Amino acid sequence: MPAKEGWGAQPPIEILRQMIDQGGWYDFKEKDRPFRHIIDCNFLSAMGPPGGGRTFITPRILRHLNLISFASFDDDTMNRIFSTIIHWYLSNNNFSGELVKMENKVVFATLEVYKTVLKELRPTPAKSHYLFNLRDFAKVIYGICMADKDRVNQPEHMIRLWCHETLRVFGDRLVDDDDKMMLFKSIRDIVKRTFGVQFDNVFLHLDNNGDGKVD
Repeated sequence: MPAKEGWGAQPPIEILRQMIDQGGWYDFKEKDRPFRHIIDCNFLSAMGPPGGGRTFITPRILRHLNLISFASFDDDTMNRIFSTIIHWYLSNNNFSGELVKMENKVVFATLEVYKTVLKELRPTPAKSHYLFNLRDFAKVIYGICMADKDRVNQPEHMIRLWCHETLRVFGDRLVDDDDKMMLFKSIRDIVKRTFGVQFDNVFLHLDNNGDGKVD
């Protein structure tokens, strides 16, 4: 959003408000500056909640608009929606029953990462692209739903795939080493708590120095 001036107004917003209030603008290219009426024009706008470079806008323009807002899904709804998607994919593509039973764990683990990212990785003027929403959550699930049953045929493979998709969707957007490490540690912890296995054991094949840890 444009920066506010000394009196709290935002000039671009005020220009739009003049159009809605008075039906047009003055034409400063002409010497007598005639008023140009704009007809048959409707406004549709969208905005996110204040924070991360976004700010409150004047109620003088909000009063002209019909406001529609959507509440976030609760955890049970998220689990129901995405568990159904994963179950349908794994069942219809003849994955083993052991992997099909992991559907709830995969969704729950993704939800844990999603909530952690929303809480810890908020947008700032320097990181204005740190904007995560339900679309990112869905990308992780849809990435898992591209799995090949001949390559993903063990629980460890599913966990590795989940970690890959989580880092691809959320991690690739991070630009700060501390943020990347925070996400990595969160994934390590969630793998242990949700899937009941050690992260280092799942990725033991990547332990190049033989110290039993994957960093």
